[in-house]
Amino acid sequence: PKIASVTQGAVPQTKTKIQIKEHITSIQENVSERDIAIIGMNCHFPGGASDPASFWENLVQQKNCVTSVSASRPQITTDYKKLYADVKGSFPQWGGFIDNVDAFDAGFFGVSPLEAESMDPQQRKILELTWSVIESSGYNPRQLAGQDVGLFVGVHNNDYAELVASQLGLMETYGAYLDSGLHMSMISNRVSRWFNFH
Repeated sequence: PKIASVTQGAVPQTKTKIQIKEHITSIQENVSERDIAIIGMNCHFPGGASDPASFWENLVQQKNCVTSVSASRPQITTDYKKLYADVKGSFPQWGGFIDNVDAFDAGFFGVSPLEAESMDPQQRKILELTWSVIESSGYNPRQLAGQDVGLFVGVHNNDYAELVASQLGLMETYGAYLDSGLHMSMISNRVSRWFNFH
C-alpha cells in the first residue's frame, strides 16, 4: 500500500482535542460491524522465531528453518530405533522444530509441576502465546476476565498423546491429569478457563 492510504485515517498533530474527538467519532461511524483490526500478534515458529520480529527476519534472510531430526530431536530417532530398528526406510530425516518446547512457567499460570508435565506442549504454548498476544495489543490480559472474548484454535497433531500411550507407566504417574492434558479439544478450553473468557 502507498503511504497516503496507510496514513489516511491518522490524526494530524495540529488538531485540537475537540477536532480529534470529532475525527475519532467520524471514523467510528464509518466502521462496519464486519470490519476486523489485528491489534496484537505473536508466534512461535521453527528457526528460533519466537516472536513476529524474528519470524520476519527469518523470511527476509531466507533462512532455512528445517533441520535434521537426529540433530534437533535425537530422542525421536532413539525411540524409533527401539521400536523399528531401521531408521533409513520410512523414518523422516528432516523437520521444522520450535525451540524450548519443554519450557513452561507453570507457577505463573498456577499449574502444578505434575500437571504441567502431563499437558500436551500445545496447551502450554497456547497459554503463553495468548498472554503475549493480548499484551502486544496493549491490553492487560487480566482485565479481559469475565469479558466476551472469542478464542479460536486450530490443532493438528497429537504426538504427545502417542508418546504417553507408548509408556503405560505414565498413566500411574499422572493419573487424571492426562485426561485433560492430552485431548486436543481441551486446548482452547484450558485457555478460556484460565483467562476467564466468556
